[in-house]
Amino acid sequence: MKYLSLFILLLAGIYLGQISNGRDYEKTRKDYKVTQERVNLLIQQRRRSDESRKILLAKPASDTELITEIAKVFGPEGKWIIAKAIQCGLSESGLRAEAVNYNKDGSYDSNLFQVNSIHARNYGDKFKTDWRENIRVSYLIYKSWGNSFRAWYGSGCR
Repeated sequence: MKYLSLFILLLAGIYLGQISNGRDYEKTRKDYKVTQERVNLLIQQRRRSDESRKILLAKPASDTELITEIAKVFGPEGKWIIAKAIQCGLSESGLRAEAVNYNKDGSYDSNLFQVNSIHARNYGDKFKTDWRENIRVSYLIYKSWGNSFRAWYGSGCR
């Protein structure tokens, strides 16, 4: 809650600074609307269910364990794909098992490969909190996209 308050204060300071710098009224109103939407999104993120709070508390693994598991799961595809998978995981989450990002549509991306919560209907919920399962589901998504990392948007996945 402390960080949310600080963020709101920061946004208010930016907003007030823009008015005093002489920006035109319509542009300022538009910026304010965007700022309001961001604040509302942050408030929604704070009100997530207990399930998403558990994700935030998921115990991360060591980098060695993560890379070893990625190599094991993506191994049949060859060394280049293993390296690409590691690079993709780095660009998506920094290889952080506890990473969670919320989307405007109410879904969220979790764990190493930032697999979207919408995939729970096909792969179950375990990938949201278990980093090993997240890697396995990522491999299945990779295969379902025709052996491609196009399902991810991180710069390292291209």
